[in-house]
Amino acid sequence: MTEIIVVDGVDGLEKDVSFEDVLAMLKESGTRGEKALWVDFQAATEEQVAQLADVIPIHDITRRDIFSDRVREKWGDYDEYLFVVGHGLNFNSGKELLDTISVSFLVYPRVLISFHKEELRSRGVVLERIEREARGVLPDEDWAFYAYLDALTDLYMDVVDHCADEIDAIDSAVLTSDAGSDLLARMSAARRNLANLRRRLLPKREFLQSLSYQDQSMISRETQIRLRNVLDHVIRMGELVDMGRDTLAGAQSNYIAQVSNRMNAVMKTLSIVATIMLPMTLVAGLFGMNVQVPGQNLDGQMWFWSLLAAMFVSGVLMIVVFRKRNWL
Repeated sequence: MTEIIVVDGVDGLEKDVSFEDVLAMLKESGTRGEKALWVDFQAATEEQVAQLADVIPIHDITRRDIFSDRVREKWGDYDEYLFVVGHGLNFNSGKELLDTISVSFLVYPRVLISFHKEELRSRGVVLERIEREARGVLPDEDWAFYAYLDALTDLYMDVVDHCADEIDAIDSAVLTSDAGSDLLARMSAARRNLANLRRRLLPKREFLQSLSYQDQSMISRETQIRLRNVLDHVIRMGELVDMGRDTLAGAQSNYIAQVSNRMNAVMKTLSIVATIMLPMTLVAGLFGMNVQVPGQNLDGQMWFWSLLAAMFVSGVLMIVVFRKRNWL
């Protein structure tokens, strides 16, 4: 079911507005009314967008992009309006950490219209900001557009911080003696999250850079300056992701070195034991051959105990030598 909220520059926030009322507002004032207007559609239908297109200019390509899940972050100037597609993180239950929701913006001279298919935490952030900074009244459509993009971007920082904390924990765990075998799985998950973050932040940086520096007819220079601040946040998050990748690569190298050292220690111990047992095995093998050997025909067990003593002494001597060389 479609959920619509409206925020204007006079009456402020209205929730659960009917689609017919939105059409009436737009028919009455068009896209150049006296007061700023922001209309947000959650789960709008194609039929509703088609009816909107009868009241305000919406290009056919824009209508298709609004309902497409495969549109990258971009903007396009259609003379009568500015069309912008952004991606926000999907914090709805049952979703993966880096699932995103496409948000489409139509920016007109006095009207901002936004579309998204599912509930967005970013929208609530913008509404709280309007209440806190503007006493619930929309300053202008430019400001709402900037605030929405800012909220979409800033919520990525929560994920970046989560990934950074996980990488720090992995880096610390690698150097402890109780580093478990699950570390490799954690490293793989962290590396996958960093790759997904980087894949999402790079297009966002390019799109914000062009949007905030190229001349626009539908957004003011002041809004572009604000968007450059959003761009700085994206660049900073990209740097943190790159630092995390470097830290994770170092942690993985340390983990491999730790595993190798432990394996070398085990092999060293086994080699020492084998070396100590080697002369004993040699003596036992020589005197166990099916041929004539010294002491074979003598009565008593003197030769047996003498051989055991010789093997014991050789083992002790080798242990002493190994300890003096710090091999044991």
